[in-house]
Amino acid sequence: MNVLQTRAYTKAENHYQEAMDVVLTPKQKASVVAKANEIRELWDRMPVDLLPNTVSAL
Repeated sequence: MNVLQTRAYTKAENHYQEAMDVVLTPKQKASVVAKANEIRELWDRMPVDLLPNTVSAL
């Protein structure tokens, strides 16, 4: 991912985290976050360890 994609991804993640804080219970939020992680890692093949390395390059 390039710098702009990384920033956009991070901002989108912040937005959905804030939205879930408002409307979901903690248990529901945890379920959504787990599913989002699964989709990112298995469907999009973007392992979690790639994101911090890319963000640190900013």
